[in-house]
Amino acid sequence: MKTCFHTHSRYSDGKVSIDRIIQSAIDHGFERVALTDHGPVPFPSEWNMPYDKMFAYLEDLKQAKDKYRNKILVLKGLEADFLPGLKQITFFRDMGFDVLVGSVHYVNQFDDGTPFNIDKSSDTFIKGLREIYNNDIQKLAQDYYHLVIEMVTKDKPDIVAHLSLIEKYNHRLGGIIDTEAKHYRDLVKIALYIISLSDTVLEINARSFYRGLSDDFVPGMWTVKEAQKLGIDITINGDVHAPEDFGKYWKDAIDFVKAAGYDEIVVFGEKGNREKIKIN
Repeated sequence: MKTCFHTHSRYSDGKVSIDRIIQSAIDHGFERVALTDHGPVPFPSEWNMPYDKMFAYLEDLKQAKDKYRNKILVLKGLEADFLPGLKQITFFRDMGFDVLVGSVHYVNQFDDGTPFNIDKSSDTFIKGLREIYNNDIQKLAQDYYHLVIEMVTKDKPDIVAHLSLIEKYNHRLGGIIDTEAKHYRDLVKIALYIISLSDTVLEINARSFYRGLSDDFVPGMWTVKEAQKLGIDITINGDVHAPEDFGKYWKDAIDFVKAAGYDEIVVFGEKGNREKIKIN
């Protein structure tokens, strides 16, 4: 069964309509798909959906779910940013979403109050590292993984999105993070341990892999093997932003998780119900 529970339409930073995303999923043989556009945040953002579009988004998802009922299971989803002090994910859950993908994109803020988005660009990453952290990459990593831990303990999503997002620009920036260093891996191990206690599902995110930004999935092999040792459930997602993305990753992702020691993945159904399926 091919599934994807992390996709984006024009409601946030996707390239096409909800209908086009669903049709492409069908064309590529997917049996279940969740639309998970970026949910609102209480500050200006280039990619988060404004609050005033939420009800239209939910209505469009409802109509799409009915329209494609006999072709594919469409789930109403949202990628929700964890922000300290705000229970955004809990708030969105009460709105009737089937699947909530929890993300940490914003870590700390600049002197003018602008949130530091570690995912925006390599230039922004370097700017934040320099101006907020005085080039202390270990402190930035500590803050990032602490926010992941805070998310799964205080505002729990269904899926933890792209763990190790902080490594996104590592290759481009010449290995600014030593991902094999004990102090860094200890941070990852602590985060994984807390995730293992939280009953959340860890996403294997394919986007950086099929876009050629990395030779690995997110998180990478070492991290996924550690997750497997802890019994953490996983799901495979394409983080799809364009119709052609569906065709770029599934077989490679299956091979990747099998190499990490997994023989099954979690898939989501109506109202977020989970089931495990064997992979082959």
